[in-house]
Amino acid sequence: MTATPTKRLLTEVKRKRLSFSYLPLRYHGYQLPVPRIRLTPNWERLLSKKKLPTIMKIKIKAWSKTRRPFLIFVSKIALLTTTYDAVQKVLPAEVKGTTVHAEDPQRIEKVSALREGKIIFLITTTILERGVTFPGLNVLVLGAEDSIFTSSVLVQIAGRVGRSIHYPTGDILFLCQMVTRTIKGAIKQIMFLNRKGRKLLG
Repeated sequence: MTATPTKRLLTEVKRKRLSFSYLPLRYHGYQLPVPRIRLTPNWERLLSKKKLPTIMKIKIKAWSKTRRPFLIFVSKIALLTTTYDAVQKVLPAEVKGTTVHAEDPQRIEKVSALREGKIIFLITTTILERGVTFPGLNVLVLGAEDSIFTSSVLVQIAGRVGRSIHYPTGDILFLCQMVTRTIKGAIKQIMFLNRKGRKLLG
């Protein structure tokens, strides 16, 4: 069972070597949140100065006021600290967060802190793309055009949003310098599943 079949699996299906069934709806019956794309051609230059794109500042300020958790995904470990410093500049001191990556010895504790409300946000690499649930979550992908963010990874990241029956919706934002084929593919897949879901609901 997977939300993001690989190209190899899809090829096997096309060749009729595998059969498959869709599960387009979540247990609570709501559709998958569709990511919104915002072109930010200067995000790397801004970040090098420890500044954020305007749309990112607006969003994280709004999210922080709700006290609901949010994740910011970046493409590489080298961007974690710079992004964190830039985020801290625009958020009130009482809004706590941190960074996390696969080799972080405190990654389990940090994820637990977000889930327990001890911190409000995590800036992360793709280690949190799947397998974690945070009720009421919002998500932003900074530099969604990077090759590490394949269509399947972007679908998994978007899938972190709206998983709780009490918070079945939420924001998922892709910030990118250009709209790539993988970004389009991820959104196309999510919208396809939502169409399937609508048919099930009648």
